[in-house]
Formats: sequence, C-alpha cells, structure tokens
Amino acid sequence: MFWESGLIRGTTGRRLARASKSRIWLAHVREFLHKATTAQNFIFSFNFFPLVQHLIIIRGPPGIGKSTIANELAQKLSGAVTVIDVDVLRWVFIKKRPKNFNDHDLIYKNLWDLTKNSIDEGLTVILEGVLAGRDETGKLRIDRYDLFKKKKIKITKLFLMSKKKTQQERLKKRNKKFITTATAKDFQEWTALSKKSISEEDHIIDTTGKTKKETVDLILSFVLK
Repeated sequence: MFWESGLIRGTTGRRLARASKSRIWLAHVREFLHKATTAQNFIFSFNFFPLVQHLIIIRGPPGIGKSTIANELAQKLSGAVTVIDVDVLRWVFIKKRPKNFNDHDLIYKNLWDLTKNSIDEGLTVILEGVLAGRDETGKLRIDRYDLFKKKKIKITKLFLMSKKKTQQERLKKRNKKFITTATAKDFQEWTALSKKSISEEDHIIDTTGKTKKETVDLILSFVLK
C-alpha cells in the first residue's frame, strides 16, 4: 500500500492506514456474522465473547430430567461450570440416617456454601433439584440466591414440568437405590410442593415431547438473552 511503502507520509498517511485497518476489521466481523447467522447452532457461535458468570437454577418435580438437562447444559456454556445436584447432597453425601432424620437445614446450608465458594472462584453454577423448601417466614429458601446479583452474577430461574405419564416413565429409569430409598408418597409430596413453589421469576418449560437438545436450546435462549 502507498502509506506502507512510504509514498504517503505524515498525518494523511496515518489516517489512511487507520481507515484501511478499520475496513479490514469490519470485513472480518461481517464474515463472522454471516457464518454465525447461517450456522445451525447460531447461539453457540458467541462462546468466545467476554465470559458472563451465571447462576442457573433448575427446579421441578422428581423425574422431569433436571439432572440430565443440567449436565448437558454445562457442556454448552463457556468457561468453568459446576453442576450441584441436590439429590447428591441428600442421598449420597449422607451415607446413613436414623429414622425421621431431618436433613432439610443441612442440605440448604451445604448448597449455599458450595454455590458461594464456586462463584467466588469464578465458576458458572447450575443448581438442580426440587428446591421447594421455605424458611420460617414462608419465603422460598432459593430466593436467598438473589443476593448474588450484587456480585454481577446473571441469575436465570427455570422450572421444568411434564405430563404425569412422562414423569412416571422417567422415574422408572432412575437409580434403583434412590427409588427404593424414597417412597411413592415422597414423590407425590415433592411434586405437589414443587408445583406450589412456582414463582413469577421462573421460566416454565414443559419437557413433554421435547428432546434433550430441544430443552437445552430453549434454556440457552433464556440464559444468553
């Protein structure tokens, strides 16, 4: 180019050089946007953009597929992501429990600590579980997590549901040890509690008839909005 060869010097040359670099940069941007908008997975094309730290809360009755969806979703998000499964805290972390042992407070304390520590270390966090517990004032315990907004964490709340038949079919595929530990009455109570806990902040997703990919893509549309 003329300014690179020294034929054009001084202020005019520098302006022309900057203008040329700007046009080259814009051309690259246009090319990227063209490819992104014509790609099938457009929504995933922006993973290299500056990372936003997320807290994603996936709630719903047992047998909805929360664990499966949470783990699949983690693979689609940028950066380090941790999935905190409430069932693990309840049924795996506590190896032995006396009859009528109340694990409610302990689980929510551990859940808060794991979430806070993970966020403090810069991870995106996905919480998944029934998460319908309330405190002594009647407020949902999970609402406490709104405090993370002060740390500039983007919070997305989701509630998954499905038809009863679909839920029952999925429950049959669950871990046998878990199914025998929790009774049919437990599942009925958890389902009723979870439905009563739906809030205005929840994005409600009916997973009936949806594939795993369709559900995850729908969730991503809320998370990355």
